[in-house]
Amino acid sequence: ETTCDLQVAGKEIPHGSYSMYFTVHEKAGWILNLAPKEGDPIRWRMVLSETKKKTDCLKMSLEPSGEDNSCSLSITFGAMHITVPVKIAVKKD
Repeated sequence: ETTCDLQVAGKEIPHGSYSMYFTVHEKAGWILNLAPKEGDPIRWRMVLSETKKKTDCLKMSLEPSGEDNSCSLSITFGAMHITVPVKIAVKKD
């Protein structure tokens, strides 16, 4: 749940409640889905890279970044991972 609008990996995410889940597509690979209570989910194709340390289960964490109003969503599963940039969306006048 977010009380402010976000920009996640270049996509606008309006404030609200979401469910997050993953799907795997034969050609596109891993897809991160963010589904609002109503409407279609917002989707990202995840380009995974190898990790130095293997994990036995799915691990997700929010990590601070060097920029104000931003962080990174780190997702690791097995020997693969991705880091997704997250920041508070700038209001457009």
